[in-house]
Amino acid sequence: MTGFEDRLTRVTGVTFDRGDATPAPRTYSCSKCSYPATPGYFTCALCRRKATEVRSKYRDRARAVRPLPDASWMTEAACRNTVPTATFFPERGGRDTAEAAKAVCATCPVSDDCLSWALAVRERGIWGGTTEGEREGIRRRNRRNRRAAGG
Repeated sequence: MTGFEDRLTRVTGVTFDRGDATPAPRTYSCSKCSYPATPGYFTCALCRRKATEVRSKYRDRARAVRPLPDASWMTEAACRNTVPTATFFPERGGRDTAEAAKAVCATCPVSDDCLSWALAVRERGIWGGTTEGEREGIRRRNRRNRRAAGG
């Protein structure tokens, strides 16, 4: 074997002394722990499993079921059995029905509890005298205040 063939064998894995031109299988090491990588991947099976566990941990945390707030206030609500349901669930852009629902909420003794419920459960419609857009603004403000407070 000449020097050129020897260097070519070292670089490509193709051997010339046996007469076959099939390259030796190339092995990669894991990019994280230098353990032999699984063929077709740049990481070993253990590192991929760890990454999957970390991703699923955060995914499960995001999907965690929060306990519902107390709903005993609903029996004292002014809207209970007095107004048609369509008033509190207006179509998009239905300002007149939204204003009618807000007028009922203004007289309600439990509108604060109703608003807390709607913020926690992410209800649709008019709850606690606020529309969905107004509640989204409240959530945004609360997030901003929490970030500013450092928590």
